Amino acid sequence: MAFYKFDDDTEEFKELEESSLLESFKLDIFSQKQIYEIAKNPNALRERIDAPIYEIDETKIELFNIKKKYMEQSAKIRRIESEISRKSKVIADIDEKKELISSFKESGFEDLIREFKEYSSQRIELMNFVKDLEDKKNHLSSIVSKMNLSEKPDITNFDPQYHSELDEIVNETVSEYSQINLLIEEAEKRITTLINEYNTKIKDSEWRKKYGEISNQFNTTKEDMARKGIDDLSKLEKTTRELSSLEGNLRNIRTFEETLSGEIKKNAEIKEQYFSRREGITLKRREFIRSVISGSDNIKIEVKPYRDKRHFTDSIRTVLQKNSGFDEDINKIVQRCLHGQDVNSNISLLVEEFIQIRNQKVGDTEFTGRMINVIKALNDEQIDELSLLIPEDEISVKYKPNGSSAFRVLTNASAGQKTSAILTFLLSFGEVPLILDQPEDDLDNHLIYDLIVERLKKTKEKRQIIVVTHNANIPVNGDSELVLCMDSETSGIRVLCEGPVENDSVRTEICGVMEGGEDAFKLRSRRYNIN
Repeated sequence: MAFYKFDDDTEEFKELEESSLLESFKLDIFSQKQIYEIAKNPNALRERIDAPIYEIDETKIELFNIKKKYMEQSAKIRRIESEISRKSKVIADIDEKKELISSFKESGFEDLIREFKEYSSQRIELMNFVKDLEDKKNHLSSIVSKMNLSEKPDITNFDPQYHSELDEIVNETVSEYSQINLLIEEAEKRITTLINEYNTKIKDSEWRKKYGEISNQFNTTKEDMARKGIDDLSKLEKTTRELSSLEGNLRNIRTFEETLSGEIKKNAEIKEQYFSRREGITLKRREFIRSVISGSDNIKIEVKPYRDKRHFTDSIRTVLQKNSGFDEDINKIVQRCLHGQDVNSNISLLVEEFIQIRNQKVGDTEFTGRMINVIKALNDEQIDELSLLIPEDEISVKYKPNGSSAFRVLTNASAGQKTSAILTFLLSFGEVPLILDQPEDDLDNHLIYDLIVERLKKTKEKRQIIVVTHNANIPVNGDSELVLCMDSETSGIRVLCEGPVENDSVRTEICGVMEGGEDAFKLRSRRYNIN
């Protein structure tokens, strides 16, 4: 058997591979066991809530990218701080080099050394400029290599009456593009010429002549001093270059000092953006629940921001790389962070304490010695992970028993009440086909009647529903449009009869298994106008 799907792009049917077959038939499937497991852990509803909200997937992708940006910015700040931390040593090294150079004053080389140092620094500036030009030329060269068009549009399959017109349009465009390409290639050649002209002019300049004179004089003096037995001049030359390099490092460090506060502020803005986008997910979840659960429903679903304790515990263990053990310390961390209303601030305070422990600036702490060792071993990336760690939202489900005006926590409900509440929510939204496998196992007939009348009959107007059941009340009360009665006497799978509820053979089978028999069916028939 082969399956085909219509392709909108090619306007042809294409055969589906077996691996992609199920993806083409989107549907929801729930067994009684799955529904009950969700009832035991309402946070499992999060995935069901998120699925219809397409903005959430987009936001999660955005959060991933913002987090990546935050991690990169944090690493950049650490590099800047590392450079700044070298300032005292660089200043000390500069002083040492200056002192060494000044010791040669008595030899009469002070002015020569100073002038050689100045011109050496100037030469570096000129070389850096030509290097920048080379970089720009190489960048332009890489662009040129990618500018060629792969091929012109193939219009052979177009209506012949348009060939001439389209050929003219395409050829004009290709011609114009070729001119643009030539201009870019010419720009590349012009930069190469410019670099050569620059190097030639520098070489022929008065400055270069003066630099050559000073350099020759410096080298001559060095040779003379070596012949006289003074061999420290080579060390002086090296020291002069090192001093120039150190002074350049100090200028860079002072630039870093000026930019550090701005980089830290930028990272704080990225972090705030992350929290704001994450808050948007909570708001979308609440908005969705309000749209599908009305005030007249027997359930109430609440999204509690950042309160999923289990998720947060697992996340903490993942970052700390401790999948087991340390239960006492992990519980303290979770309780501290989830206490009160401002979870994000609590986590920020925890991260600050971790940093202090890493830097050994904390005396007394509530953590055990083993956990302190774990904290001290955390790397910078783990600290960054903790800084953006946000617990998942907790999904709280309450139900309202029949005849009661008050909602109760679902954990205190019976198995039937739990199943009824979760099934009510699952039937509140969606448009793809829905398959329910024996949902009645935990429901008595009263709950089945209320649930089906209130939900199934409404839901089937906008989605196809297939129910596998042993309870005849479901097809009758649910006003099923097609009933397949299975033959229980055979060893295999065989349909005994099929059709709507009013079909004679179907009705006979229903009456045979329905509580109350044919009288009960007739009562329901009059209620639902079944002939």
